[in-house]
Amino acid sequence: VRELTIGYHYWKNLSGRIEIELDGQVIDTLTNNFANDWGNGYMRVLEVYKQNTNSPHSIKIRNLDNSLFDIRYLLYAD
Repeated sequence: VRELTIGYHYWKNLSGRIEIELDGQVIDTLTNNFANDWGNGYMRVLEVYKQNTNSPHSIKIRNLDNSLFDIRYLLYAD
């Protein structure tokens, strides 16, 4: 099983947006805007894909606002 997961951080009063593209198709637009004040914010995890094939993939991550967006990790399992 191949799997790709993105972990990113929400922070108070940020408004960054990123677009996730997989194999030429936009699959999600993420925001890190979090109106509450939980001290250091919190983490969110997005599973980009999970497949039982060995075919190659391309991923593009675009910062739509040129603002801070805190991606903490990209996890890939093969």
